[in-house]
Amino acid sequence: GSAGASWGHDDVIIFAPVGGRGLRRVTASGGTPEVLTEPNTQVGELEHGWPHILPNGAGVVFTITRKGHDARLAVLSQDSQQWTLLTPATGGAQYLPTGHLVYAFDDELLSIEFDPKKLTVQGSPRTVDERVLTSTTSFGRLGKAYFDLSTTRTLVSLPAPSVLENKPVWVDRNGKITEMAFPPNPGHYSTPRLSPQDGRLAIVRQADVLGRETWIQNKDREQWIQLTEMGSDNRSPVWASDGHSLIFASNRLGPQNIFSKTLVTGEVTRLLASSDPQNPVSQ
Repeated sequence: GSAGASWGHDDVIIFAPVGGRGLRRVTASGGTPEVLTEPNTQVGELEHGWPHILPNGAGVVFTITRKGHDARLAVLSQDSQQWTLLTPATGGAQYLPTGHLVYAFDDELLSIEFDPKKLTVQGSPRTVDERVLTSTTSFGRLGKAYFDLSTTRTLVSLPAPSVLENKPVWVDRNGKITEMAFPPNPGHYSTPRLSPQDGRLAIVRQADVLGRETWIQNKDREQWIQLTEMGSDNRSPVWASDGHSLIFASNRLGPQNIFSKTLVTGEVTRLLASSDPQNPVSQ
């Protein structure tokens, strides 16, 4: 199978065979495909997919999955043959002549300013559609977003269903499933993270299409505590190595920046301030 293909103006096709093989390039007339990229396994890259050739031929926007991380957009420079990570995404992106990349993250269709000469994103993403159908587990976790754009900027997409409720459970190494004795409130749950010290669970609850909250269990796992109460979007929890604080992304002060909350005192500190969207990751 292939995670997408892109046909350039010079009759070169770039495609992405799945299975950790990276991007390949072949002429429209046929021939032996050339290796364009291969996942950098030393930094945990697993798959490259969903290539989109930029109109000026200066680069290729594509998607990367890495071990233990959300999929992210990246851009390959045709000059240096090096790629740079851009922003978290589900599936691929497409470039508009207005100077924007259009892509999905979770169930939102977003656009962000993109400079095709510098190959950099600018500013914060804007919502194009609040509900577009996506799959985060397709194509080796590259994901897939069900939308397409024409050169005349006409958008077609499949709408996402209403928030689907699910229920987190415990699964041991033998695959045995145990329901939680004290289940959380109804909602759609994602991004579970266990504390490295005492096994407390942090998890993100999506209560509606746009709203996300981060919750944690207390040490005896008999009570759920809402960690985040400010902002409409609190996601991507990461435990500090000592287990005393939790780092997360939030839009509570405007752009999606990275914050840390000390669990004992409840003190919240913004760690990074930027107009660009940010998400913490663990190494």
